[in-house]
Amino acid sequence: MDETTGLLSAYAATLSDDELTEDAVHGIARCVVDAMACALAAYPMHAMAAPRALAGAATGDPPSHVFFSGEP
Repeated sequence: MDETTGLLSAYAATLSDDELTEDAVHGIARCVVDAMACALAAYPMHAMAAPRALAGAATGDPPSHVFFSGEP
């Protein structure tokens, strides 16, 4: 992991709910819902078959899964 990712990960891991403003929580929720809607809309598209196959070839511990299908 590069230094920037490590710093952001460490910060996020120690952040508590009471440190976030209501506007920040609302903004985070909007971003998450938007990302999920984009993923759902793109899932059946032919252009997404290659990225799904590539993601399926990657391994990790614990393994991750493709949104909306449960594919490993």
